[in-house]
Amino acid sequence: MQAVKLSRQQIRELRAHLGQAPLENYELLWVLESCLETASSAVYGLGAAPWSAGLLILHRDCLWLQLENEVLLTSLLAPLPEQDIFRFYTTNPKTMDMLKRWFPQGKLSQSQLCVRNLTKNWRKRFDASVKVEPAENGGGQEFLLTAGDDVVARCTCQQVVSPWQEIMHWSLEVEQDRRYWAEHVFGAVTATILAQGYPAVVRVENEELYSVLEPLGYRGFSQLFFYVATSE
Repeated sequence: MQAVKLSRQQIRELRAHLGQAPLENYELLWVLESCLETASSAVYGLGAAPWSAGLLILHRDCLWLQLENEVLLTSLLAPLPEQDIFRFYTTNPKTMDMLKRWFPQGKLSQSQLCVRNLTKNWRKRFDASVKVEPAENGGGQEFLLTAGDDVVARCTCQQVVSPWQEIMHWSLEVEQDRRYWAEHVFGAVTATILAQGYPAVVRVENEELYSVLEPLGYRGFSQLFFYVATSE
């Protein structure tokens, strides 16, 4: 079986198919959408539509893989240009296990997405006030969080996969009581997003952040594996 490069129309068809289970395919949905806006990106599939036998996405010097049958890995990797370092992403643990065997001694890191579903009766109060403005680049929103006259945090929020608003690029501006302010910052931002009528998503890379989000009603739903390896 040979990997076939998908046309722009076929990428749209694939995205529509994956969109039937948007949380399950959250990572692939946003990267496919970005591929449609980036001429240098490419998507390869194995088998017939919807190419469930395997997917390879080349996007911004990173490689996104989805594969169940290890026998097909050679075919899926065949279109890759020769390079010294590979940067793989996958949401599939089986694919990750394959990569570790095929490209040993690589460096693995992983994160998890957490979602806060929309509820209309959330009445928690937080010690941070929120000011929301459109992001300067025209995409998403910027949040300025204050306590009295002091700025305690900044973050941006963007709709990567509809209808979820993803909280990203956040930073605490305080040196003391950081755990306390993290709870109130994420609580205040989440409350604002829910009041706008959207569910919220946050990428979590450590247990400390997860322990802040869990009491706010967030739950983990997707792991993302990032594997950097040298070519053999």
